[in-house]
Amino acid sequence: TSNNEPLLKQKGYATIDAHIDLKQIEDRWSISLFGRNLTDKRWNEYGSIAPGTNNGLIGFRSRGRQIGLRLGGQF
Repeated sequence: TSNNEPLLKQKGYATIDAHIDLKQIEDRWSISLFGRNLTDKRWNEYGSIAPGTNNGLIGFRSRGRQIGLRLGGQF
């Protein structure tokens, strides 16, 4: 928080990300499986006093676990 609001304090955290790639030797195609925030830890990415209020708070939470598949190719 930019204004040191005590209600927006949070403990330290860590996340675990991973990926595995499979490529053809000539780099014509690739497949990647990835995971972000695998422990599904949530934290406040931003917090502040809400505009136009005396004591209202606004905050944005992190994304949860993300798992995806990325395909690539060259022609």
